Amino acid sequence: PSSSPTLTLLLRILSQDCTPTTLTTTTPTAEAMVHRKLNTHPFSPLPSLPPRITSFLLTSVFSTDNPTQARATTYHLSGERYGSHFMERLLPMIPDLLYGELMPLGNYWGQSEEYVRDTIGNYVLQTVLSTLRTKEQAVQAMECLETLLKTKPELLMEKGKGGWGVLLRMVECARKWEIGEGIVEALPLAIGRMKLNQAATNENENDEGESSIIPATKVKPASWTECVHFLLCYQPPASEASTQYITLHPNGARILHHLLNCCHTSNHFQKRLVKAVLSYDTSDLIHMAKDGT
Repeated sequence: PSSSPTLTLLLRILSQDCTPTTLTTTTPTAEAMVHRKLNTHPFSPLPSLPPRITSFLLTSVFSTDNPTQARATTYHLSGERYGSHFMERLLPMIPDLLYGELMPLGNYWGQSEEYVRDTIGNYVLQTVLSTLRTKEQAVQAMECLETLLKTKPELLMEKGKGGWGVLLRMVECARKWEIGEGIVEALPLAIGRMKLNQAATNENENDEGESSIIPATKVKPASWTECVHFLLCYQPPASEASTQYITLHPNGARILHHLLNCCHTSNHFQKRLVKAVLSYDTSDLIHMAKDGT
């Protein structure tokens, strides 16, 4: 049986006295309400474990004195149901210096494709992206994941798959550390590749001998209008008199929210993105304005 539930409980007990919980009765600001609705706020800050306790956990649980075993343990915990809960709680609480020691054990960037594909491990990868401590770590993470986005966008952008959560955390990371140029370049290529792959699949659906994967060299970047429409997946109500809600892709809407708020990107890009959003009909924009997402 898994020992991860016991480890998670131990972690909660050890962290109880680190930072007292305070209650507040202040009214949330308008910005806080927007973040709450869009789920675009960073993870709630957790109490930071003292280095002595964290060092004990790393030594006893991960066996950091044996790198091979430590890597195997970290990889196993990240892909196991209860182990992933332990990792998701531990990562935000580790002091910065020890966090840097734990990162290589998970090999999150060397095995990023495996983490994205895994229905459990991709949540640990999302936590890692949300808890990076330095810009250097963020640049390393984004370079690897942007390459994956360009070459295998279906892993991150296929409807109904967990990769959308990873893509959202990538855009959040790019905005937080002001390194959005790479994601701005990668998204049009990824969406262009997705559209071509879908077109090839439709053409060859009755021909099993033909490959539906388009080589990267033949991919033409999608326009930002196409990107916005792909991200939002907007569907209007059945009729103007209908009480039915509009349909939007929640993570796609959150990604677009972050892109619109990337202040470090060029004004030219911001204007193109705003123009792409305004390409919808006036009635559609009114429906979006009334919607909570």
